[in-house]
Amino acid sequence: MVSRRMILAVPVLGSFAACAPSPVVRAGSAAATDALGPDDPRYVGAVVETDLAALVEACRTAVSGRQGGEDLGAWCEGAATAHASHIQVLLQADPLGGTSSDHSPTADSPAPSTTAAPTGPAAAQDSLAQAYQDAVASHSAAAAAEQDASMRMLWSSLAVFAGRSAAVMNGSTLSPAPIAGQAVPVRVGAGSALDAAAALVSRVDALRYGLETMIGRSGGTRPDMSSRRNQVDALRVDLAERIAADGGQAAGPDLEYGLSGDPDDADARDGIWAGLEDDVLAGWLRLAAATPGASGSSSSSPGESSIQQAPGLYGLDEIVGKAVEQAGQAPLHGLGTSWWPGWV
Repeated sequence: MVSRRMILAVPVLGSFAACAPSPVVRAGSAAATDALGPDDPRYVGAVVETDLAALVEACRTAVSGRQGGEDLGAWCEGAATAHASHIQVLLQADPLGGTSSDHSPTADSPAPSTTAAPTGPAAAQDSLAQAYQDAVASHSAAAAAEQDASMRMLWSSLAVFAGRSAAVMNGSTLSPAPIAGQAVPVRVGAGSALDAAAALVSRVDALRYGLETMIGRSGGTRPDMSSRRNQVDALRVDLAERIAADGGQAAGPDLEYGLSGDPDDADARDGIWAGLEDDVLAGWLRLAAATPGASGSSSSSPGESSIQQAPGLYGLDEIVGKAVEQAGQAPLHGLGTSWWPGWV
């Protein structure tokens, strides 16, 4: 649970449904329900997100007009809208209904809890960092207990957003702010963990191809690309070894991959890079969907096969940790963290 919380109205909550995309997920224990009880994981998650939304709004108010508070204020504005999206999805009757879902809540919106208001930018960042760390623990626990693959991906996505937000509060830069993203959560056919790991390798290969291409087109003037390529090489080796340990074999890379822009255009390269990094993040979240947590087994909707955890691959907590690290890559190149990390 979030430990530092605010009793403050969050104005974005009331207007969110009318003006923003409608992210939708698939729930396990309480999908398509008429009402959510206070102990339902989705309601507990909504409490966590409500407290975060209130704290974010309080911090934004606390730093408004204060020297050094501009970037934090802008970041809080983006985060408040993200939390409104999270709350809406968690409380609606069918979190798997897509953009056509009825977004009416199935329970009264939780009231945020109380704590002392932060007194300035530094105190606000400290409060947010602790609150987001608490949220990581809560959402990760929900993911570990979840039997449904799509809902596990939802909880993992929430944990990654919180983990990335904690890292931002503990870091040296607050830009760029969170963004809506270009996709909303939908049902996923997770398949096996080996399948998901193989898909992740393909995304890693695409990232490496893009980096190699842009390194060449830049004439070797981007040492940051060369450094990242070396990190990506190490990640691919680790993934291939883990797949082999589970009896699989990672396929070799394709000869070429499609890029979202012109690598000859120096102004387009960071955008291309950011998009490739975001694709790798999506691969980590899809692997989370295919990886059971503490329950030790997983089930999907009728007609989907049962998923068993692969002994050579990553555990769910490790996947979430890797995804949090990966979520820090795209912002280095101008792309803010989306409200629902991993959904592309």
